Amino acid sequence: MLTTVPFKPLSAQRLLDVARHALEARAKERGVVLSLFPATASTPEVDVSALDDEIETIAGLTHDDARADAYLTIRAMAAAFHDPYTVFWDPEQMLAFQHELDPQRTVGVGLELRRSRAGIVVAYVVPETPADRVDVRVGDRIPSIDGKSTHDLGSTAAEALFAGKVGTPVSITVERTGEREQTFTLDRALYRPPTVTSRMLPDRIGYVAVSAFGEATPEEFDDALHRLVAAGARGLVFDLRNDGGGFVSSAVEIASDFLGRQPLMVIERRDRAPATIHGENDAPVHLPMIVLVNGNTASASEITAGALQDDRAAELIGTQTFGKGVMQELDPLPDGAALKITTAHYLTPLHRDINKRGLTPNIRVSGAQVRRIGELSHDPQLQAAMHALLAQLVARAHAHR
Repeated sequence: MLTTVPFKPLSAQRLLDVARHALEARAKERGVVLSLFPATASTPEVDVSALDDEIETIAGLTHDDARADAYLTIRAMAAAFHDPYTVFWDPEQMLAFQHELDPQRTVGVGLELRRSRAGIVVAYVVPETPADRVDVRVGDRIPSIDGKSTHDLGSTAAEALFAGKVGTPVSITVERTGEREQTFTLDRALYRPPTVTSRMLPDRIGYVAVSAFGEATPEEFDDALHRLVAAGARGLVFDLRNDGGGFVSSAVEIASDFLGRQPLMVIERRDRAPATIHGENDAPVHLPMIVLVNGNTASASEITAGALQDDRAAELIGTQTFGKGVMQELDPLPDGAALKITTAHYLTPLHRDINKRGLTPNIRVSGAQVRRIGELSHDPQLQAAMHALLAQLVARAHAHR
């Protein structure tokens, strides 16, 4: 696979030499001096078989785990490409990657908290969870959980009080401006922490933030978008700040929500003609939109942002994005490890190459003064997005008079 799939390939001989040098160095560290014959690459099957035999031989001489030596050779071959995105992950690293894109189910009541001057407050309510069903809202203050004061707790420590066995009760006290304090007793439930959060901002401006493009993200995004539209959203802030990417298929699906069947990206692969990828949505949503970006907006999130900017479906506000215009394929191995290999280069629909360049926002707004992302009173970039959207809405209203 390392000789046939990469966008910029290396010869089989080069990869064999790198693998053998890595094995020799490992043996030397263990006090075993050997020199592997620089075998000539023949067929992939013969090469792999010979390398397997050498790994077993060296493991016997050095009393190493053969699997650790196999991992060593694969890592060495991946590193030979001098590509930061072509890497080998052991099972633990692969599992961490999967959890980042698609968080594992957790037990709780569905609340994400943050600390403010007012104390511990609700930052987000996960839809269809116990807290959502009793109408706990963003901004509600939580002075106590299970009778324990949150006055001196940070948000992580406060959220830890929700942990427990599924079905067991936990009480929360809720304070809301203009209303009497309430105490709810909720049964803990199993739910998946979201990669998408949303809420309605003032002037009926919807806000949706995506933290990563996982397998479940398009469905979460569709649910959030349709809830905001049903609630009467007049415009949308789409927050992709600090979103390092994920699955390209998820980015394409989300961009399709707004662009229908328009071009979304152009993919260049080795020895193939460039391929234009189109959206597959026959009922796209049309709303005035601003996309928030920063230097950590990368990869799949740049695919989405670039397509929306090229189509003029949205303006970008913030700072220059990361600039990752290459794509990887993930090749899982039987033991849970995986190879991630750069296989393609992509361009925006207007054939802009963003690799190592990034996307330039339509309106530059520094993130230096952003104290809390997504909180309007402490987020100048979000304030700029609101200002731009309201100006668009006023201009549209005048144009239709």
